[in-house]
Amino acid sequence: VVENEDGYIQFRSTRGHTLRAAADGTVSAVVSDDEDDESEQISAAHDAASNFHMTKIPDFECPTNGQDNDALGNKSTESTRETARKELWTLKSSHGTFLTTFRGSGNLACTKDPGFWQATDGFSLRNTTDTPLRRQHYKKTWSLQSVEYVTRMRKRFLTFSLESMTIQDALRMAETILTDEFHVHTNPAIHSSCSVRSLCFQTAEYARKSGHPDW
Repeated sequence: VVENEDGYIQFRSTRGHTLRAAADGTVSAVVSDDEDDESEQISAAHDAASNFHMTKIPDFECPTNGQDNDALGNKSTESTRETARKELWTLKSSHGTFLTTFRGSGNLACTKDPGFWQATDGFSLRNTTDTPLRRQHYKKTWSLQSVEYVTRMRKRFLTFSLESMTIQDALRMAETILTDEFHVHTNPAIHSSCSVRSLCFQTAEYARKSGHPDW
């Protein structure tokens, strides 16, 4: 990882390759340009395509019940260090897209939706599925969790008296609920977030192919 004089970072290999982002979102490792063979204008465009702007995304506190952030309690020193190690970063290309990796394949690409990275103490970057929205959600959940709250939610949901509907109506409602609420970057060919209804059908089909009874 190299930082140039303009404050951008570039990814270079020991074999002279540089990571370059294209306008269509593809990312490739190319051999650095030879200035003797190409014009300065083309070289400048290629340098720009290799530049990524690294930005730290802050963890915003989520006050609840009208309380200030301080009311949630002070973090210990060790907890603060752990938080620093888990800071989220984005890597924005010159095309305004964000560097990320696709789950499953691990291929690098640039997407319009931000992909988030974590930097370790040794400054090795790791792409993560964690997001600021997800962190805010769990931070709020943990701050509200109590025996009284759990007891109240059990009484509300475990009586199975909230609603009565047909199978078709239940499936229509399930179509509006995503299985991954905090899903950020999407590759429709690989891992686009599906609805609960789709997950029900996929689970049933998997059970059928596995020889389980029809259910």
